Amino acid sequence: DELLMLISQSRDDLSQRKEIIKTVVDSYIIMSDTRVGSKCTPTTVLLSIYCEIFEVPCLSQSKKHYQNLANMWTEEKPVDVYLQNIEEYLEKEKDICSAIFHETTIPKLTAAILNEFVREKSEFLLTSVPGLINSNDVTSLKKAFDLFMRLEDYSMSKFIEIFKNDFVQHGLEEVTKFHTAAVKKEIEGKMLPIHYVDTLVKACHYYDRIISTCFNNH
Repeated sequence: DELLMLISQSRDDLSQRKEIIKTVVDSYIIMSDTRVGSKCTPTTVLLSIYCEIFEVPCLSQSKKHYQNLANMWTEEKPVDVYLQNIEEYLEKEKDICSAIFHETTIPKLTAAILNEFVREKSEFLLTSVPGLINSNDVTSLKKAFDLFMRLEDYSMSKFIEIFKNDFVQHGLEEVTKFHTAAVKKEIEGKMLPIHYVDTLVKACHYYDRIISTCFNNH
């Protein structure tokens, strides 16, 4: 309990208490070796005590911390900053926790971060996608796609459907603009069929660049 309290109090900067926390965490492995006996101590047996005493409650505590942080960020930050913060936080947690916890714990912490910041906030992220498309923020769109792709058992259908719908809407708007201009220019005898084709080609190129960049050729 004292160790978990220390981690909780130092959560925003675990590096400050890294040595103390690591010493205690390592003691669980040493204690396991003493209790189980060195002649029959496969890794799974050694880690069972580490997992039971430390990892399970630590992951539970971490999930609550990630959840609170995700709630705060979605209320305070625009989506592009939110996505950037997730990437930075993933790297920060990985670097610090790799130096403190057992290596088998790191993927579980990463999964917990992705679950709380991406899966649980998918509605916030997905409703922000059209705005990112319209503002041509390819960088943020790529970050969003990459994060969703890292989730286990997550269907990308909703994410892709947003692109399809926006593409259709954008195309219709471009066609409407063309027809509006055509009515005016036809009277003046200046509108040519090639202008219509050029309008559609530009729209296709616009989305092709976004999609090829964001979806990494998936």
